[in-house]
Amino acid sequence: MSTKSKAKNAYYFFMRDWRAEQNTPHRSFEEIAADPRCNEEWKNLPSIRRDQYEALAKENKILCQRSLSKNSASRKNLREIEEQEKREEEFRHNMLQYVSSVVSMGLKHDNLETLKFLFIHVNWFYIKSIGMNKYEYGPAEFAVAEFSLKNGIQNVYHEILNITIPLGWMREAIETSKETHQIPVNFSEGESDFCLMYTKLVKLLESYKTENKFPPLFTVESTTNAVNSLLLMMTEAANRSIDEFQVYSLETLFAELRNVIVRKTEGQSIPLVIAEIEFGKDIFNFTPGAGCYFHKLLDNGSQYCSKSVVTRWGYTICDYCCIHMNIDMVEGVHYPNSRVDHQQWNDNGIDEVSARME
Repeated sequence: MSTKSKAKNAYYFFMRDWRAEQNTPHRSFEEIAADPRCNEEWKNLPSIRRDQYEALAKENKILCQRSLSKNSASRKNLREIEEQEKREEEFRHNMLQYVSSVVSMGLKHDNLETLKFLFIHVNWFYIKSIGMNKYEYGPAEFAVAEFSLKNGIQNVYHEILNITIPLGWMREAIETSKETHQIPVNFSEGESDFCLMYTKLVKLLESYKTENKFPPLFTVESTTNAVNSLLLMMTEAANRSIDEFQVYSLETLFAELRNVIVRKTEGQSIPLVIAEIEFGKDIFNFTPGAGCYFHKLLDNGSQYCSKSVVTRWGYTICDYCCIHMNIDMVEGVHYPNSRVDHQQWNDNGIDEVSARME
């Protein structure tokens, strides 16, 4: 395999972020790999952050496996690649414009703290290449939640799924489950009706429509492809178009919120890449009581739970932003409860199961 098509491992992506965090863009990866500080941070990296880098490496490996066909592609295929890159650049431009506009208008009209944003996280069993830069993620679990700086995370729609694992992907599904979310393959209590899940999702998003369009769903870079794959399965089952949904970068939203708020009070801002690193640290990683009915029964299982993840995203944004907005921080809303009421947690879990099975 040529140097151009050589797959990057998880440590490479970590070094890339570490170099940006150290503000040393001109250092070579060879120098960084030899830096004991970088090695030490990698060794002590929380497992959930390491898994994010492993996911990036896995996607990169799949992409590199297709590099030979890309390099020998016809002019027609090359044009298709160029057109795809152009569409991606246009999408990114529209996303940045949307996020900047919404946040700026919220600040201008003094209602930034009540603006609602929709978060989504997906866990999966396997990643399967299905075309040029296209992947199928076998979904295991997802959570969609409303967020505002004033009220934190609210109205979480959460599902654990029961899907058919395609031939040849069972081993990866079992290994991924064991190493991350621990949801068993062929989970009997899981939901398998993608049309029903589409209906429930649309019901949540309906009240936020503007000009007959659903609001964007925000997620982190490492789960963007998984989210798009899940939405495609839902829309195909419901005989709808995937174009109904837009999946935007949560790191971009976080950076814009943080920078607009801080610039108003301190005149400072941070680059997007630093915001991505700070957000990715997941400082509320082991938050008790934030997981779903299934993950609360597992030892250390909640850190991977989609319901817990979206809740922690809310805590992280509040932790960086609320103090600059003079928003009174409320325990259990803007930061984790110091004490978990297990009976209430159990009751919430039962209610969640009942709602999910309706």
